[in-house]
Amino acid sequence: MKKELRKKYLDIRAAIPADLHAKKSQQIFESLRTTEAYKSAKTVMIFLDFRGEVLTRPIINAMLEAGKTVALPVVNFDTMELILVGIDSLDNLVECKYGIMEPVVTKDNTMEPDEFDLILAPGAVFDPRGYRIGYGGGFYDKMLSKLTTPTQVIGLAFSEQMIMEVPHESFDQPLDAIVTDERVIICDN
Repeated sequence: MKKELRKKYLDIRAAIPADLHAKKSQQIFESLRTTEAYKSAKTVMIFLDFRGEVLTRPIINAMLEAGKTVALPVVNFDTMELILVGIDSLDNLVECKYGIMEPVVTKDNTMEPDEFDLILAPGAVFDPRGYRIGYGGGFYDKMLSKLTTPTQVIGLAFSEQMIMEVPHESFDQPLDAIVTDERVIICDN
């Protein structure tokens, strides 16, 4: 069921025309900026957009300009976990597996999930309760399950990616909110 939903909604997302995609991404950013979680966050983990995701480069640049500490995830394929890497610009990224642009991991730039006030998560499909279907690796669920401090976790999604109910399992970690191009959803999970 998850696999079919993932494919269906990734196809729907991919079909959004480029100009509308950019406009919707800007609307999501404008709505995100109004949230208390965004305004008060000093440390933020965010994904770098890839293959039709909400455009995050403007968000990343705005956060860096505002003096927020920003980190991007890097997939460790040996442990199947995310390494969270602090960045100070988008200029030093390198292309890695699957063509994803990532920062270079060093012993001095890695961070732990509990260091963040705000985590912004991608996904293929979302529901109003905060459940999401990602890309099938469980990377975000593993990372979020390690949180021991209060951290706001917000999904960024196009309205086309919202459905009434995402099937979920006990290990799936719900989001606190979802920001779409149409509204901010406070999740009831």
